[in-house]
Amino acid sequence: MRLKERDGQAELRANYLSLADVVSQSIANIAPTGTPCLTIPLVAAGAGNATWFVYTIATIGLAFIGLHVSMFARQFSVSGSIYSYVRLAKGRSWAFPVGWGLYAAYLFTAVSTLIGSGIFFKEFFQVLGISWLPIYLVAAVEGGVIWFLAYRDIKFSSKLALFLEAVSVSMIVVMSVIALFHGGSLVDRNQLSMKGSSVRGIALGMVMATFSFVGFESAATLGLESKSPHRNVPIAVMGSTVFVGVLFAFASYVEVRALGALPLANQPAPMSAMARMYHLPWLGVITEFGAGISFFSCALASLNAASRVMFSLARDQIIGERCAWVHERNRTPHIAISITALLTLLVVIAMTWAQPMDAYGYTGTIATYGFLLSYIAIAIVGIAYVWNRKVQSVAYIVSGILGIVMMAIPAVGSVYPVPSFPYNLLPYVFMLYIVVGLAWYMRTVRKKKHVWAFTDKLEAALEDIEGGDVSSGA
Repeated sequence: MRLKERDGQAELRANYLSLADVVSQSIANIAPTGTPCLTIPLVAAGAGNATWFVYTIATIGLAFIGLHVSMFARQFSVSGSIYSYVRLAKGRSWAFPVGWGLYAAYLFTAVSTLIGSGIFFKEFFQVLGISWLPIYLVAAVEGGVIWFLAYRDIKFSSKLALFLEAVSVSMIVVMSVIALFHGGSLVDRNQLSMKGSSVRGIALGMVMATFSFVGFESAATLGLESKSPHRNVPIAVMGSTVFVGVLFAFASYVEVRALGALPLANQPAPMSAMARMYHLPWLGVITEFGAGISFFSCALASLNAASRVMFSLARDQIIGERCAWVHERNRTPHIAISITALLTLLVVIAMTWAQPMDAYGYTGTIATYGFLLSYIAIAIVGIAYVWNRKVQSVAYIVSGILGIVMMAIPAVGSVYPVPSFPYNLLPYVFMLYIVVGLAWYMRTVRKKKHVWAFTDKLEAALEDIEGGDVSSGA
């Protein structure tokens, strides 16, 4: 069922985005180049020789969540991703905290990746002899560029993101293949036997490995604009998860084999280290440039996704109706895009007190809380959805339970054992954000209770008439 917009207003451009465009949204939002360049050493610090195994398990866990996202994508073509699915299945009261958290997730992902992009581009410019360029200035300029691209045309920004990611991922693959075949056996017995790894270390590694995938579901924010959305969105969600999962497992195996588990854990730039090891320093420089491109693409995809969530919240009359306006010519939610871009820039400026790598970590952690909230919610609602319709598919129920368990690992791991300052405060910062949002929501409920009761009944009737059979997607 493709939900229509209000009469008399411009609509998002339906049947506009191809499968490649929708896939690029999820791929770009994951920023696959960033993991081999920045995150894998953090996973190796806990998992050691089991790093490849941790990424394999994380891929399976996120695929379980993706199965539930895809189930709803086959039923509804909407612009709010997980928020809209929960809204249609359980109503506004369940959906609002999910949408509020998901908006923060995309917003802070945009902030984090703009800063990350600035870090890598500064490294690249230093090689060219330009050392004076401030990282935060680079991030702010990129923020203006992504606003312009998202404001003008979703198709162009999606294709650009796909092209940039293809270039940067290609660099990672080339470097990994060179390292894999550069002397020695392809079989690393220490890794295959996970020598020296512990259950606790693997659990700690799961936290950071899960963080590598966040945003994989963002193709679902383009349901109103996609061609054949009931087919293309599920393909994008599941396909991107499997693709990057294979890439991460392969890259982690290569990095541990080339550098060793312990040295890798202490290596902030593994791709550059491997390039120097094999006397190819120029390839390390290009790879760092590719990482900057990947983070830029992620920021662009995050802005597109966040604006669609805001657009959906406005369509549901929870926030100002102007956020649901669509540009007459560009057919983009220009008000939501502009507000989100401004908020992104303000947060970037607000983070200038911290060192860039610290700011990257702080904002990325807050973003992750929003994603974990939405992933657990969609699994719970997905189980209830098929159960209430007496389509008690074993695949959905089992995958939902396993998905919840696997998402609980990084959720619990982020608060216990208690992390160091200021990471120990960040969960409570996110909780405060949710509480403030709920206060706003309760105020809105008092004002619009009767209007919402009517629209909820109407949408429920439309769902009963037009909704598909979820069993067909199991």
